[in-house]
Amino acid sequence: MIDKKAVAKVFERVKPLFVEHDGDFQVKEITDDGVVKVQLIGTCQLCIYKEKTRRAVETMLKNEVKGVKKVEVL
Repeated sequence: MIDKKAVAKVFERVKPLFVEHDGDFQVKEITDDGVVKVQLIGTCQLCIYKEKTRRAVETMLKNEVKGVKKVEVL
């Protein structure tokens, strides 16, 4: 089971970067098999760097939260 509080702590740290660019995100689901599903909001939906950002957040989560396998953008 993935520690949802630990996932939330990581997202709390990166949230200001999203908001700074007039965007945001919502964690929609954390699956038992280690997938964190996220919906991008605002300018983040169309950002040319969203895949790079997804990978960076995924790396942070994998390094800091046991059991996280990947981040999916819905």
